[in-house]
Amino acid sequence: MGNDRRTLLVLVVIFVALFGALIYQTGQLTDQQQNQPPPITTPQLSRVYPTLAATAITAVQLRNPATNESFTMARNEAGAWVAPGDDRRIDQSQAAAIPGTLALLPYRRTVTISEETDLTQFGFNPDGDFYIQFITDDGEEHIVAVGGPGRNDPIFYALIDERDELYVLDRAAIDFLAEYFFEPPFEE
Repeated sequence: MGNDRRTLLVLVVIFVALFGALIYQTGQLTDQQQNQPPPITTPQLSRVYPTLAATAITAVQLRNPATNESFTMARNEAGAWVAPGDDRRIDQSQAAAIPGTLALLPYRRTVTISEETDLTQFGFNPDGDFYIQFITDDGEEHIVAVGGPGRNDPIFYALIDERDELYVLDRAAIDFLAEYFFEPPFEE
């Protein structure tokens, strides 16, 4: 009987020690979790043209609707980018970045609009600030009309083709394309 009590006492002590260790570790994990910064979340981005391949784009025009100034480039029979009506040579690697950006053009979300929607609140006064037009190898023409930049966010609102919503575009892609409007990719 004495051995049974000692064995029982040892088991109780071991159980209490293990239980105490478990409670201590749980408290440590909770403290560590509370001291961790919240996880960084990035907005989910989707592609405006999810099935478009950059190689399918055969012509691109970047245009300012207010002044009607534009930069146009198209693929020739050999597949190289040329500027119609301009004898200057286009840097092919820089030019390839334009259709590459259009194929991957990301948006954050859409805003449903109707015919009564006041587009001036989205930077359209009355037109957008920047037009992007392109044609694909199957003859489809696409237009991205970009409104003025958002005041507090790094975004642009855009009307895409004949769709019934505004697209909220990240500013980086539009700024990148606008740079090629201001400084076309001609070789030096």
